[in-house]
Amino acid sequence: MMSRLRMGVVAGVGVALTAGAAWYAASKYLALANSGQSVSTSFLRERSLAIVACDSDGAWLAAASRVDSARARKSGISAALAEVESRVVRMGRQAPFVSPALGRGLIISMADTGDGALWVVLLTRPAAEGAGGVLIRSSDGGHSWVRVDVPTDNVIGVVFRSPVQGYVWSATDVYSTEDAGRKWQGVSVLPYRLVRSTQPGRPALTPSGALLVPLFGPSEPSQSRHLPMSAVGRVTANASLEVLGEWDDEVVQGAAMGSDGAVLALLTPANGGGAQLVRLPAGSSQDKASLWNRVGGSARLYSSDAALAIDVIEDHQPKGLFPKWPHVVLTSVDGGMSWAKADVTQESSRSLCLASQGYWTLSERHSRLVYHSAAELR
Repeated sequence: MMSRLRMGVVAGVGVALTAGAAWYAASKYLALANSGQSVSTSFLRERSLAIVACDSDGAWLAAASRVDSARARKSGISAALAEVESRVVRMGRQAPFVSPALGRGLIISMADTGDGALWVVLLTRPAAEGAGGVLIRSSDGGHSWVRVDVPTDNVIGVVFRSPVQGYVWSATDVYSTEDAGRKWQGVSVLPYRLVRSTQPGRPALTPSGALLVPLFGPSEPSQSRHLPMSAVGRVTANASLEVLGEWDDEVVQGAAMGSDGAVLALLTPANGGGAQLVRLPAGSSQDKASLWNRVGGSARLYSSDAALAIDVIEDHQPKGLFPKWPHVVLTSVDGGMSWAKADVTQESSRSLCLASQGYWTLSERHSRLVYHSAAELR
């Protein structure tokens, strides 16, 4: 069910598939001619899935072999995860493609530059706080991969604006390149820290090529004296950092460019409450607009070159034998001035990716990848 919301100036808000498996995958392909149609992911049922990149023609899924629970209990979750094998899977308007195994570890970030080049962060040390992984690259659409030298061995995220300009980041530093990874320039975000792309508060590109970075205080309270709980910064391609706003009692769930060039940040109170959208660099309480007023829940802000989306999952206990958490997606194509609302509760989705002409949701419960067209964004 679609409805229209208008909320003022800052709107509230190594081995491929076997021949048999490949044939089965192709037989399950469904062209996405209209919004709401889906692609079956049932041939990947033995793997844990998440959307890591997308465009209007398809989505890239991170597909990791499931951790055996008995082995995890015996050896520890860290040791079990270290044996996980990961691949990337392309699904959408064309028949599925499954890459060779990328190695042991979890795929936590991916960038597709649109020219056949793919960039992936493979997390090889999942247990240690602040630990990251390695950056690998494919120049042939995912058929072969090589490791890329970066000034850190703890990469936790990657994003590219073009085939040559992009960023990677660790928990403490952001590195930019303007020559497809041959050279990197770095800037520290200390005393703040960054989080992995799989967590709320992921960095986002601006139309000018800068990177908006949600920043967080140290995890240890003893280290956070006189430091706000969270902030939003802007990193430019020449590796300079500008802090645009800071908050003592709220957590940044994402940042994006608004309609008039202002930066928008999605905040949630540390002690629970409704999400709020803030215009920066002002960032005062008078600049906040309530997004949704129920206590609790989680919200994430996504951006593409043509749209914004806020993924909202409420945390009040649903009823029924097979309960589904209330789940809505708010989308805007006018820089946050107005928002369309879609209820996606029935999809039981746990992963979302925003493209320029629509968005994708992934449901492991129903084994399907669903595309929502641009018509639903207006």
